[in-house]
Amino acid sequence: GLVKSEREGQLQIYSLADSHVRSIINIGLEHVMEEK
Repeated sequence: GLVKSEREGQLQIYSLADSHVRSIINIGLEHVMEEK
């Protein structure tokens, strides 16, 4: 019902945020590698 769809929506938001955080970390690591 409604609760299940709401949970699925939250999971999608979490996965989107997780991938966004990962890309930010990867970009940061790339900059650190370039400095060395």
